[in-house]
Amino acid sequence: MNVLALKNRLLQPLPAEEAHCKMMPPYRGDLMKAAPKTGFKEAAVVVLIVENQVILTKRRPDLKDHAGQISFVGGKREVGESFLETAIREAQEEIGVSLSADAILGALSPLYIPPSNFWVHPFVAYLDKSPNFILQAQEVAQILTIPIADLKTSATKVPWDRAGKQIEMPVYLWEEHVIWGATAMILAEFLEVVG
Repeated sequence: MNVLALKNRLLQPLPAEEAHCKMMPPYRGDLMKAAPKTGFKEAAVVVLIVENQVILTKRRPDLKDHAGQISFVGGKREVGESFLETAIREAQEEIGVSLSADAILGALSPLYIPPSNFWVHPFVAYLDKSPNFILQAQEVAQILTIPIADLKTSATKVPWDRAGKQIEMPVYLWEEHVIWGATAMILAEFLEVVG
C-alpha cells in the first residue's frame, strides 16, 4: 500500500455521502437527511490498516448495543477529548494497540447513525507490521484482519428481515461475517479513497 498517496487522498475532498449511500440500509435515507443539529452523542472510530488489511472487531453476542456485529475499534467521546484522542484511546482499550500521531493518516467524513443518535468521526491509521493484539474480552469477541482486496470485491445485497418485512440489505461478506450498517458505510468511503 502506498501510504503517502493514501494520506494525500485523505486531504482531498472526500466522497462522503455519495460513498456512504452505496452501503446505506434502504430504510435509512430519510433519517440521514434529518440528522439533528443538537442533542446527539459523539464517537470516534479507527479504520486501522496493517499492511494491506483492515482491522475490524466482532462484538460480543451478549452486549446491550450492537451485539455480535462487526465494527471498527472505537467508542463514545469522553469530556475534554478531541475525536482523535477518543479514537486513539479506544484502540488501546479495545485491542491493545498504541497508536502514535505518526500512525494517523487523516480523517474520513463524519457519519450520523440514527438508531443510536451518534455522530461518528472515523480516522484512518496505518501500521507497517502487525502488533500484538490484546482484545478487551468484556466487549470484543474476535479481531478480524481482512485483506483490502477481499473487501473491494465482496459488496453485495442480501435478503434481510426488518420488523417482519423483507428488504435487500447492502453488505460486505467476508468468510462467515456480514458487515453492514455504519461500518459498511464507512468502509465504502475508505475503499473509494483507497481506489
